[in-house]
Amino acid sequence: MAGYVLWQLTGEKVTGVGEASGMFPIDIKTKGFNARMLKQFDELNAEEGFPWEIKQILPTVLTAGESAGHLTEAGARMMDPSNMLQASIHLCPPEGDAGTGMVATTALGRVWAMFQQAPQCLRDECRRGFKSLPLCHMSEVLPYPTLLFWQNLHSP
Repeated sequence: MAGYVLWQLTGEKVTGVGEASGMFPIDIKTKGFNARMLKQFDELNAEEGFPWEIKQILPTVLTAGESAGHLTEAGARMMDPSNMLQASIHLCPPEGDAGTGMVATTALGRVWAMFQQAPQCLRDECRRGFKSLPLCHMSEVLPYPTLLFWQNLHSP
């Protein structure tokens, strides 16, 4: 879910190494998918006649602190149709299942209500795209923009 949301916001098909480790084995030395196992998978896949390789469908693996892309105009509009949220904020590799759980349990709706009670300066900074904040982990930067994204997807 986190990788999908990031893709929709940035157009980048990337994920954090921790998230990636749940998709396919990771090589500790390269901090990417295990090349030997990718090759083995492709050999077995070819025997079945599939015309694609596993690397074509897996996201690029990034580590914490690497840029996972920038918020696009389309991503900003998806989160905030009022056009107050500006594009170009750096996003970091997505990690963890918190976002998935929040969407699945509709917790974001309850948190969105809390966001409405947040100080105006925080809400304004959120809508500006947190331009004054340094590149940091997605879970630290995106709770409020993620709420905007969720709210606009689920608005009547």
